Amino acid sequence: HLSGHSGVVTLHAVYEELEFFHLVMEFCSEGRLIDQMVKEDQYSEQRAANVVKDVMLVIKYCHEMGVVHRDIKPENILL
Repeated sequence: HLSGHSGVVTLHAVYEELEFFHLVMEFCSEGRLIDQMVKEDQYSEQRAANVVKDVMLVIKYCHEMGVVHRDIKPENILL
């Protein structure tokens, strides 16, 4: 029910096995935030501010929809 925000990755399908769940999600061409941060020698203050602003807007939307993430970190942010 979070698909109403452009910053939320679309979940297309979920497949369940005995020990695993497989999530089929929208393709995020730039990959994970952590990988972008490592790839660049210096992450500019302006770029970091833009990313934080975008993430905060998505968190605000999630909270308004009654959802709490509980594990927000660069490894879990897709670009």
